[in-house]
Amino acid sequence: MGDEIGRRAASEGLRDSPSVAKEALSQETLRLYEFGPFRMDPAERKLLRGNEIVVLTPKAFDTLLLLVRNSGHLLEKDELITMLWPDSFVEEGSLSNNIFLPLAKGLGRKPRVH
Repeated sequence: MGDEIGRRAASEGLRDSPSVAKEALSQETLRLYEFGPFRMDPAERKLLRGNEIVVLTPKAFDTLLLLVRNSGHLLEKDELITMLWPDSFVEEGSLSNNIFLPLAKGLGRKPRVH
């Protein structure tokens, strides 16, 4: 059923919204995502590099999951903000300071400073 939702969403050009993300997450109990040396288990909320757990903040994990699940699709900055903070006003700087810097660090990349 989860694959059916994913195929339907992809064919209809839909991206994860908070309600879609929660529904899909509950149906993803057996799904793992693998990319490079990483393995992501959404049901356990774990990211592994090889056999080591990568420590991420909850919001950084949510962001990475959103990006991984929407792989191949462009997500605009405003879409990310709306999906990650659906009921809050968030400044753009929050993406860099609270999401992208911790993600870059967790994934072992040196963050770029603009």
